[in-house]
Amino acid sequence: MTGTYALRRLAGAAVLPACIALSQACASPPSAEAHGKAVMIDFAAPTDGASPALLASLSHRAGATLVYRAAVSPNRHAYRLDCAATDPDCRQAIASLSADPRIRSISADRLSHPSQDNR
Repeated sequence: MTGTYALRRLAGAAVLPACIALSQACASPPSAEAHGKAVMIDFAAPTDGASPALLASLSHRAGATLVYRAAVSPNRHAYRLDCAATDPDCRQAIASLSADPRIRSISADRLSHPSQDNR
């Protein structure tokens, strides 16, 4: 019985530091490379908001990565806009998207919470 107890203590002593190290990796602050902003886009016509071609086109126009999140209606879709560190509040990206003739309006998604992972 004492051999089993000693083995458990030894295994626990080896596992604990690994768990602590891994938990620190998860607790690291997010990268300063990109800043995300939840946005709602109203399109002028019914649109497949998740279309890879549309996402690529809008991302190119915005100069930022646009990630599809959900459809609210055929014309209205929720996205996450990942902007560069040089545009932390995504103003330049939103201005570029607003000039797209396919888009009626773009606004902040006020129902999204920053503490949630909305990917």
